[in-house]
Amino acid sequence: MCRCLFLLPCDAFAQAVLWARKPSIDVPAVQAAVDQGGSVLLVGLLTLGDTGRVVLSKDVAISGEADSSGAPTTTVIGGDWTFFSPLPATLPPSEAGPKIRIQSIHFRQPLGPPIHLAYCGGANIRGNKVTEIRQAAVHDFFRRGRCAHWPRDAAVTTTIFGTSLLDLSK
Repeated sequence: MCRCLFLLPCDAFAQAVLWARKPSIDVPAVQAAVDQGGSVLLVGLLTLGDTGRVVLSKDVAISGEADSSGAPTTTVIGGDWTFFSPLPATLPPSEAGPKIRIQSIHFRQPLGPPIHLAYCGGANIRGNKVTEIRQAAVHDFFRRGRCAHWPRDAAVTTTIFGTSLLDLSK
């Protein structure tokens, strides 16, 4: 059975990656799409393995598909800080960070929080679902400066405007 993960940037509407359950294929494909900036649509199943990470450095809107009730049907399995916006090399920064939107994605089995935005000029995070969170080893927690553990299963429906606000009550 052949399954596909489609990555569709707004400007270049023709990027498709065969779903092989191989992080060595899926991670670079998504990274290439978000590096173009603009809008990226993830459709289907994406596998990032234990340590896969997509670095966000440009304005980007990453969306998955949702069913008629609004529940995400796009699933991202694994990853370590799955979507990550790092601090710039020079501090204080000379310009605002990227504007980031992430919506309608089911994050399954991430290592800690699947969205880590250390630096951004604004963020809109909504309609995502996070389940089966894997705990990082204690030495990893302190080495990488993690500051929060999410509940084991959390439905994240949050809009963030340039600050770090998480509503995990749903």
